Amino acid sequence: AAIDRVPTDYIKLSPTCMDDRSIRHRDELRRLVHHAHEGGRRVIAPRIEDAQSAAMLWTVGVDFIQGNFVQHEAQNLDYDFRAAAG
Repeated sequence: AAIDRVPTDYIKLSPTCMDDRSIRHRDELRRLVHHAHEGGRRVIAPRIEDAQSAAMLWTVGVDFIQGNFVQHEAQNLDYDFRAAAG
């Protein structure tokens, strides 16, 4: 795979990877993230603007998200991504 030939510690997904929310697409994304992790790479997902996308990416194993999705201020940071993924 091309990913194996790139000497890097981080992989940033294309924003188009997050457009399709189908189960089949989610499984493909999970395999890609798993393959990156096997090679010692961390995965970044950009342009995350909603809780559902953040939750889905968390469930497939993405390490970092970037975007304008933020939690309202609170005493603790205990956002439940599993509940938002449903």
